Amino acid sequence: MSNLNLPDLPVELIHRILDFLSSSFILGSFRSICSRLRTTVDTYDRFELDFGSLQNSDVQLFSRFVQLANVISLKFSTGYHVYPQLISLTIGDCQLPTKDLESLLELTPSLIYLKLVSSRLVLDSIFDGFYWKQFIPMRLPLLNKFEFLFICDVKQNTANFDIKSLILPFNNPFWVNEKRWLVSCDYIITKSKISLYTTPRCVCNVKTESTTLQISSTDNICHVIFDEMALMRLSLSYNKIGNDGAQYLYDALKENKKLFELNLEENIGKYCAIVSVAIQIRNDDSLYTTDLVSMEIGDNETQFLADALQNNNTINQLNLSSNDIGDIGAEHLAHALQNNKRLTSLIFGFDYKYIQHEHYTIGFLRLADSELDEVLHLLIHNHVYFVSRRKTKKRKSRLRTWPGNRIGDRGTQYLADALQMNKTLVVLNLAYNQVGNDGARYLAKLLQNNTTLAKLILRNQREGYSIEDVGAYYLADALKQNQTLTLLDLAGNKIGDTGAKYFADALEKNQTLTILDLESNLIQDDGMKYLLDAVKNNKTLTTLDLSHNQLSNDGARYLFEVLKDNKTLENLKLEGNIGNFCTVVSATIQIRNEKTSSRINLQSKKINDDDVRLLADALSNTERKSIELDLSSNEIGDVGAQCLARALQNNKTSTKLSLLHNKIGIIGIQYLFDVAISQLDISINSIGDTEMQQIFNLLRNNEAITKLELNANNSGDHASYYISVKHATMNIRRKNRFGNAEIKYLADILQNDKVTYFFLNEFTIDYDFFINQAITELDLSSNEIGDMGAECLARVLQNSKNAVKMNIIWKNRFGDTETKYLADALQSDKAITELDLSSNEIGDIGAGCLARVLENSKTLLKLSLSNNRIGVKGIQYLIDALRTNETISRLDLVSNITDDTDVQQIFNLLQNNETITELDLSYNEIGDVEAQYLAEVLRNNTTITVLDISKNEISDIGMQHFADMLQHNQTLTTLDLCSNEIDDMAMKSLSDALENHTMLITLDLAENQIQDFGAQCLARILKRSKTLTTLILRSNQIAQNGAQYISDALEHNPILVTLDFGRNIIGDFGAKHIATLLRNNKTLVNLTLTANKIGANGIEYLSDALEHNTTLTTLDLGWNEIRDPEAQRLASVIKNNKVTLAELDLSGDTIEDNGAEQLIFALRENTVT
Repeated sequence: MSNLNLPDLPVELIHRILDFLSSSFILGSFRSICSRLRTTVDTYDRFELDFGSLQNSDVQLFSRFVQLANVISLKFSTGYHVYPQLISLTIGDCQLPTKDLESLLELTPSLIYLKLVSSRLVLDSIFDGFYWKQFIPMRLPLLNKFEFLFICDVKQNTANFDIKSLILPFNNPFWVNEKRWLVSCDYIITKSKISLYTTPRCVCNVKTESTTLQISSTDNICHVIFDEMALMRLSLSYNKIGNDGAQYLYDALKENKKLFELNLEENIGKYCAIVSVAIQIRNDDSLYTTDLVSMEIGDNETQFLADALQNNNTINQLNLSSNDIGDIGAEHLAHALQNNKRLTSLIFGFDYKYIQHEHYTIGFLRLADSELDEVLHLLIHNHVYFVSRRKTKKRKSRLRTWPGNRIGDRGTQYLADALQMNKTLVVLNLAYNQVGNDGARYLAKLLQNNTTLAKLILRNQREGYSIEDVGAYYLADALKQNQTLTLLDLAGNKIGDTGAKYFADALEKNQTLTILDLESNLIQDDGMKYLLDAVKNNKTLTTLDLSHNQLSNDGARYLFEVLKDNKTLENLKLEGNIGNFCTVVSATIQIRNEKTSSRINLQSKKINDDDVRLLADALSNTERKSIELDLSSNEIGDVGAQCLARALQNNKTSTKLSLLHNKIGIIGIQYLFDVAISQLDISINSIGDTEMQQIFNLLRNNEAITKLELNANNSGDHASYYISVKHATMNIRRKNRFGNAEIKYLADILQNDKVTYFFLNEFTIDYDFFINQAITELDLSSNEIGDMGAECLARVLQNSKNAVKMNIIWKNRFGDTETKYLADALQSDKAITELDLSSNEIGDIGAGCLARVLENSKTLLKLSLSNNRIGVKGIQYLIDALRTNETISRLDLVSNITDDTDVQQIFNLLQNNETITELDLSYNEIGDVEAQYLAEVLRNNTTITVLDISKNEISDIGMQHFADMLQHNQTLTTLDLCSNEIDDMAMKSLSDALENHTMLITLDLAENQIQDFGAQCLARILKRSKTLTTLILRSNQIAQNGAQYISDALEHNPILVTLDFGRNIIGDFGAKHIATLLRNNKTLVNLTLTANKIGANGIEYLSDALEHNTTLTTLDLGWNEIRDPEAQRLASVIKNNKVTLAELDLSGDTIEDNGAEQLIFALRENTVT
C-alpha cells in the first residue's frame, strides 16, 4: 500500500481529494497528469465555480470539460449565468431590478445557500421582509441559509423614512423562529444611509460609522452606536484667559494629536489667537494654505507658529503679511524652515501687483493712504474681490496700517541661511519690511545656491530702509549665475543709474529672468539706456517696469527707436515719469510685441490726437490678435478716432475699445463703425437724440459690434427705437431717460428670436443676444412698467418658445389690465416654469386671468403673487384652477389675505392636493382662527410631512385645534412651532395629541412660554415616543422641576439624539436632574444647556454623570457661571473620558488662566483614537 501511486487510488478517494482543490487547478493541472486522472475528473460531480475570480482562459476550460449537471455551486459578483442544479449561490453588488432578480432565482429551485449584496437608490421591495416571506417558501423551498446586505441612500426620502418600519416585517415567526435568520438595520444619521443585513454581517469589511441608529429584529429597540473618539473641538471663547493660560494650553497639548479646533476668541491674552492657529497647524492634516494676515503676530507669538511648523507636512503657503514680526521672529521661523519639505510660498508683505488669477481673494488690506489710490486702481482692473479673511468668525477687525512686518537685515540673514539648501520654496516675499543693502547681500548669496526660488519680492521697504545701488550690485551679481529666478521686484527702493547699469550687465548673461520691476526708484535717462542696450540682445525678459522714475520725453523717444526691432519685451511700463510721452511709448511696445491677446489700460493719461497716431501705427504694423484698449478719460477727438479706425481696418478678431469720456463726435463714431470692433464704449460723450439716431442707423448695417455702451449721454425717449437686433449686449443705463414709453420700442426688438436674456432692474437695461436661441429668462423687477409696457412685452412672450423664468417684481405697476396682457401671452407658452409677480397691484380680475393660465399649464411649478391686492373672488379663481393643475408645487399668496374667508379658501386648497410635501407658513400672523382652518385641512392630509408655523400668534385655543388634528394625522414628521404664544395649557393639548403619534421625528418648541407644567405634559410624549430624535426647548421658562420631568421621561428613552435646553432657568438643581438622565440614557448625542445659570454644584452633578456616559459627543455649557474650579472639575472628566465627547463649548463663562491650564492638561491625556 505504501507504494501505491495517486492514479491507482479509488475514484471515490480521488473525488474526496478534489473537494479540497480549486476548480481552476483541477481542470488546468490535475486533469493533465495522465489519462486515468483525466477520466476521474470527467466523472467528478461536485464542482464549485467562482466566476468572480476567473480569467477568460479558465472560463473556456469549464465550458469545454465540465457538464452542467456536475456543478453544485456557482459564485459570481459581476455576471449572471443560470444553473438549475445549483445549491449555493452568491451575488455581490447586485444591480438587477427586483423582477429580474425574481426571474433569476426562480431558475434555482434547489438552492440551499443564498448570499445577496445590493446597493439601491430607492427602498424597493428587496428591503421588505414580507416580500421575502412570500417568495422564499414558494420559489426557494429548500433554502436553509440566507445572508444579505442591502444598502440605500435615503437622503431624498428622510421625511418618509422610519427605521422601525423597515425592521418590523423581519420580526415574525418565519424569520425569527422557523428560519432563525436574524436581521438588523443601521441608520447612519450624518449620511442619511441605511444598511439592512442579516447577523452576523455577511460582509465583514463594513465599518460602524459614528452616530448610527441600530435596531434589531430580536428586540425592536433602537440603539445608538459610536466609533471611539477623543475630544476634537473645544471652545473657550469669551473668557478671561491671559498669556500665561494660552502658554499652558499650548505646552500641555503638545502630545495631543486629536484636538484640531481650539477657540480662544475674545480672551484677554494676546497669545490666545496664535495659540489657536498653532494647534490647528500642528494637528489638522487637511490644512494646506494658512492665511495669518493681520493677526498681531510679534516675535513672541512667532515662537508658537515656528514650533507648530517644525513637523508640519501639509502646509505649502504661509501668509504672514501685516503683522509685527521682527528679526527675532524671523529667526524662530528660520529654524522651523531648515528641514521643511513642503512650503512653496512664504509671504511677509502684501503683494498686490502681480495678481495672475482672474478672481483673487484678499484679506484685510493694510495700506498707507499714499498707496490706496494705486492699489484700488490695480485691483479694479484685475477683478479682485475684497472679502473678510474669515467669513464665519465673528471677531473684531484689528486693522493695521502697514502691509508688511519689521524684518530687517539680520532677520533676512536668518531666513536666507535657512533656505540655502531648501528644495521646495518658490516664492519669497519680503515687501514692506526693513531690508537694506546688507539684507540684499544675504539674499544674493541665497540666489547663488538655491535651485528652486522663482520669485523674490523686495518692494517698498519701510521709511528709513531701502535697497540702493550697493544692494543692487549684490543682487545683479547673483543673477549672472542664477538659473531659476523669473521675477525680481525691487519697486519703491532707491536704485539709481549705477544700480541700473549693474542689472544691465546681469541681463547680458541671465537667461531666466522674465520680469524685472524697478518701479518708483531713482533711474534717469542714462540708467534707462544701460538697461535698453542689454534688453536688445536678451531673449527672455518680457516685462520691464520703469514707471514712476525720472525719465524724460527724450529718453522715451530713444527707447522707442532702440526697441523697434525687439520682439521679446511685451510689457514696458513707463507711466508716472517726467515725460508725458512715456505712457504712449510703453503701450505702443506692448501692442507691437505681445503675442497673445492684449489688455492695455491708458485711462486718464492726457492722450490727445497726436499721441493716438503712435498707437495707431503699432496697431497697423502687427499681425492683429484680440485686443482690449482702454482710452477712457482722455482728450481724443474725431481725428484720433479716425487714426484708430484706420489701424483696425484689417482686424479680423475680437477687439474691445473704450473711449468713454473723450471728445469724439458723430464723425469720429462713423469712422469707428466702419471697422471690426466687437465691443465699443462711447459713454459720456456729447451724444444727443440726433446723434443717437445716426448711431443706430449705422448699427443696422454693422455686423461686428456685439456690445455697445452709451451710458450717461443725453439721449431720451426716441433713442431706443433705433436699436439693432444684431447686437449681443447693449447697456443704456443711469443718466439716460428710459421710462415706460421705451418699453414699446424695446419689445419690438425682443420679438426677434436672438434675445436670450432681458434684464431691467432699477437703472439698468441689459440685452444679451445669442444667434438661433430664444429668450430663457426675463427680469423686469424694480421698474415702472404699466399697461402699455405690459402689452408690448406680451407680444415678445407670444413669439418666445423657451421662456422658463420670469420676474416682474417690486416697484412696477402691474394691475389687472397688465396681467391680462401677460396671461393672454402665457396661454400659448409651453415652457415657463416660474412666474413671480410679487409686490404689484394685481386684483381679483388679474387673478382670474392667471387662473386661466394655471388651468392649461403643464410646466408651471412656481407662482408667486405675494403683496398684491387679490381678494376673495381672485383667490377663488386661483383655487378652482389649481384643482385641475397637476404641476404647481409652490403657490405664494402672502399678504393678499384680507379676512378669515380668504384663509379658509386657501387652506381648503390643501385638502385634495397630492403634490405639496412641505408647508411653510411662518411669519404670517396666523392666529387661533386661522389655526382652526389649517387644522381641519390637515386632519386627513397624507402628503405633507414638514409643517412650519413658527413666528405666528397661535395660543392655547389654536393649539387645541392642532391637537385634534394630530390625533388623526399620522403623516407629519417635522413640526416647527417656534415663536408662538404656546403656554402650559397649549402644551397640555399638544401633548395629549402627540402621545400616540407614531411618525414625529423633530419637534421645535423654542421661544414660547412653556413652564414646568408644560414640561410635565411634554414628558408624557417622551415616555412613549419611538420616533422623536430631536427636541428643541430653547428660550422658554422651564425651571428645575420641568427639567426633572423631562429628564425622568428621557432616562430610558431609546431614540432621542438631540436635546436643546438652552436659555431656560433650570439652575444647579435642574442640572442635577439632567445629570441623572446622562447616567442612564444610551442614545443622547447632542445636549445644549447654554445660559441656564448653572454654577459649581450643577457642574459637579454633570461631571459625575459624564464619567459614566458613553454616548454624548457634543455638550454646550456656554454662558453659565463656570469659573476655574468648575473648569478643573470638567477637566477631570475630559481626562478620563475614553469614549465619546468630541465637542465641548464653554464660551462666555469666566474661566481664567488656571482653569484653562487644567483643561488642557486633561486634553493631553485624552488621546483615544
